Amino acid sequence: MDQKLRDKAGGRRKGWTEKETREEIQHLLDQYREYMRIQGVKYSMSSLSAFAKLSAGLIEDTIKLRLQNIAETVVSMFTANVNLMEAELKAPGREVAYIDQLNRRFESY
Repeated sequence: MDQKLRDKAGGRRKGWTEKETREEIQHLLDQYREYMRIQGVKYSMSSLSAFAKLSAGLIEDTIKLRLQNIAETVVSMFTANVNLMEAELKAPGREVAYIDQLNRRFESY
């Protein structure tokens, strides 16, 4: 959690009310969720693309023994997952990502 948010949450700065602290946390949550929503779409598209390439070329590549093409497609699927994890580390509002995860988990109960 960044120092600005800790100061607000801890009430160390004069002038920050509970309402302002809640609004700041909500703002960070909104930023994080929107960023991760976009990254999720990117991940889905790159995974779908890799799957389509794998499906379309698998039979042909297998018959012609183009193993490199098959391997590259499989690796691109794993790369998409790594890219999503990296994006989460760079996400704005990531200081409150844990709050978002808890909210999602408890929504199902």
